[in-house]
Amino acid sequence: MDNKIIKKVNRRGQVTIFIILAILIVVAVILLFTLYRGPIKTYQDKQSKEPNQNIPQCAGIGVEEAIEKLLNNAGYVNAEDIRFSKQFGYNLGEKNEIPYKTYAYLCYTPNNYSRCVPQEPVIIEHLETQIQDYINDKIKDCFSKLKQDLESEGYKVTLENEVNFSVNLIPGSARTIINRKMTTEKSYQKKEFKEFISISQSPLYDIAIATQKIVEQEAKFCNSDYLLIMRENPEIEIEKFQTGDDNKIYTVKHINTGKLWRFMVRGCVLNTPS
Repeated sequence: MDNKIIKKVNRRGQVTIFIILAILIVVAVILLFTLYRGPIKTYQDKQSKEPNQNIPQCAGIGVEEAIEKLLNNAGYVNAEDIRFSKQFGYNLGEKNEIPYKTYAYLCYTPNNYSRCVPQEPVIIEHLETQIQDYINDKIKDCFSKLKQDLESEGYKVTLENEVNFSVNLIPGSARTIINRKMTTEKSYQKKEFKEFISISQSPLYDIAIATQKIVEQEAKFCNSDYLLIMRENPEIEIEKFQTGDDNKIYTVKHINTGKLWRFMVRGCVLNTPS
C-alpha cells in the first residue's frame, strides 16, 4: 500500500479517536452534574437547621419586615409613633402621583416665620433603634423555634438566657450581630455557637443619608439644594412637591431598587395676606 494512503488513513483514525474522546468527556461532565445535583440540594437542606445559618436567616426576615415598615412610614415602624403628620394626596397622572395617605413631618414647626425643627436629629441611629425594637421578640422566637426543632430530632440543646444584639445600617445593607451562647449535642458530637451574623440587602442607609441632608438644610436654610444632594449621591433620585398649604413633600428614591419614602416639611412659613 502506498505510504501516502497509509498516512491518510492514520490521520483519519487519530481524528476519529479525538472525536470519540471529546464525546466521552462531554457525557462524563453531564453525568457528574446530574448525579451531584441532588446531593448538593440535600446538603443545603440539612445545613438550613444549623444554628449559624438558621438564626441569621430567621433574624433577617424580621429585619426586612421592619425596613419595609420604615419605608412606608417615613422612618417609623409604627405610624402611632409619628409626632407630627398630615394626610395628603395628589394625582396628575402616573408620574405626578402622591398617594393619599398620612405623611410624617421629619422637620416641622407650627409657627409662621420659624425654621422647622428636625424630628429625628440623627436619622440613622433612629432607624437602627426602630429595627432593634421591632426584632427583639422575633429573635427570641427564632431561638425557641430552632431549639424545639432540634430537640424533636434528638438533639440536646442548651441556650444561655442573655441575648445581646445590634443592628447597623451600612451602604447597601443592614447588618445584625447577635450574641448568645448555644450548644447542641447528639451522638456524642457537641457544637457550640456564640455569635450569629445576618446581612440583609437594603438601600435604607442610602435613602436615609440623603434624607438627613435634606432635613438639615431645611432646618438651617428654609430650603434644600436637593439637586446637589442628587449629584453627590448618584444612586438617589429626589423630587420636591410644594403643596398649596405651605408644606413640602419630598420623595427620596433609590434608583436601582425602586425603593422610596416620602416625608413632609413645614418651616419658614409666611403669613397669608388678608
